[in-house]
Amino acid sequence: MNKLIYPSTFVIMPVQDACNIKCKYCNAEFLRMQRFINEDKVELIDLNLLEILFKKIKKIFPLSSFLQFHFYGGEPLLAGIKFYNSITKLEKKHLWGFNVINTLNTNGLLLNEKWLKFFKQHDFILSISLDGSSYLHNSLRFPSIDTYRRVVNNIYKIKNEKLLLRIQLVVHRLNYQDVEEIFYYFKDELKIDALGIIPCFNKINPFLEYIISPQQYGKFLISLFKLWIENKMPFSCNLFKNIIVLLKNRKNFLCYFTGKCHSVNIDNKGNVYVSCEVQSGETLIGNLKDLNFLDLVKINTLNYYRALKTSELLDILDRNEFKFVRNPAKKCFQYTINSHYFFLEAIWMLYNYVKEFFKNNNITL
Repeated sequence: MNKLIYPSTFVIMPVQDACNIKCKYCNAEFLRMQRFINEDKVELIDLNLLEILFKKIKKIFPLSSFLQFHFYGGEPLLAGIKFYNSITKLEKKHLWGFNVINTLNTNGLLLNEKWLKFFKQHDFILSISLDGSSYLHNSLRFPSIDTYRRVVNNIYKIKNEKLLLRIQLVVHRLNYQDVEEIFYYFKDELKIDALGIIPCFNKINPFLEYIISPQQYGKFLISLFKLWIENKMPFSCNLFKNIIVLLKNRKNFLCYFTGKCHSVNIDNKGNVYVSCEVQSGETLIGNLKDLNFLDLVKINTLNYYRALKTSELLDILDRNEFKFVRNPAKKCFQYTINSHYFFLEAIWMLYNYVKEFFKNNNITL
């Protein structure tokens, strides 16, 4: 019998798609238009539902399990400090003995001294969405240059408070050619601790004018990797680190290669989806009120064991057959069209470059 594989990340959307800005490329914005959601009405998740979540985790999960609660949106700060203060109290009450980390992704507009003091006190890790070093880079995200400047000023406040700073960068048509400028801005000016990289993609309309091609994204990643290595890896980048680990230890943690997903998504109604961000009828497995968490663990385990083995993945990459790879986690729709990962060619380009880089520089993996 296969060993049970427990989900490790719970993506919680406390206000669902509600947001205080309208990013032009945002999937949530398109979903709001489709579902006719009132953008001014913030429907906050009931704290009783999250208490049910914590109780079920405590009952089913092994003690000392690593648990990440990632608050996402929309704009999760619209939930207010009181909400997150209640969350930390519930965690202390029910999850004593577990390794809990709270992370939050925000556009940064609502951050102030009170928020930063709270996040520092409770060891939250913040991810700020920022697409580069100028307003042009960020013009698909922020409605005005003043909005952009407010966010940058709040980023400086984060650094002054000595909080860990992770930037979430969306790569699109207006910034993908300015790799060097963006890299040194993040490294020298903002002095970021970590970088997450997201290719601009819209599930509903994958042919929007600001979406980049897999080839353009691949060239961006290679250029950024060169700078990252030349500058002695000045900040953490999971994508780059995982490619190196894949080559060095033949271990793979990249979910879009293998389909090994350890994430659960929870919306503001308490509905539970077996996916990191994408909510759909096909990923919905129940509601926190009545869902048997042992069933959730079994589904997660099944998805894990039916995924590609690392040896199979490496063989596919080395044979240049990336175009034929289908996402084995059939219920995952992140960046996929007809079960194919849209940007897989870009990752293959990066993989080959890193492989040749270490070979040509006589670096033993």
